[in-house]
Amino acid sequence: MRMFIPFILFFVFLAFMLSGCTTTLAPTSTTVPTPPMTPIPITTTEEALFTSDEYDFSITIPTGWYFEGEEMVLETNMLFFRVTGTAPEQWSENVNIYYITVETPSLAQLESEKELIVDNFIEGMHAFYPDLTLIDSYTSKVASYPALTIIYTYEALQGMQIHLYTDGRCYLLTYTAYQNTYDTYLTDYQVMVNSFQRL
Repeated sequence: MRMFIPFILFFVFLAFMLSGCTTTLAPTSTTVPTPPMTPIPITTTEEALFTSDEYDFSITIPTGWYFEGEEMVLETNMLFFRVTGTAPEQWSENVNIYYITVETPSLAQLESEKELIVDNFIEGMHAFYPDLTLIDSYTSKVASYPALTIIYTYEALQGMQIHLYTDGRCYLLTYTAYQNTYDTYLTDYQVMVNSFQRL
């Protein structure tokens, strides 16, 4: 089962590049923002359920986050979520979500291809971020779906990308934060991922 591999490698690259963008969401620069000295404060809001009929999924938006909107980037529609309490032009911790149509592997098949996906991910990213460091990668069931998780750092940022495979689609959910705020918002990202449901 290698049919899903070539497509995933390109889109892993795409999501990785976009996760460090400014809020213009245009991949015009690989410059990483300067980290703040302290975590960005969270503005308290009510937890909400986000549903997209177009993308065919729902997730919980945690307290302190909001749906920023949909953007077309490199011919791919992406949904962006941000931490509240920052100016629109200011970079902040974010989650982007999109999907591609692929054959859905079993968890065992995904595990057998994990090394290939991760190795290509690292090789491709080193061309742009020589200091990219892989922290961890593993397969598991996430929100009841076969999933691959990749955790990494580069420059001042840390990211986690989770691939959820379900019914002929792979949803990529990418969380990016400053290294010194990564743990602050990680639980929020996990809430979003674990609440994910196909409609």
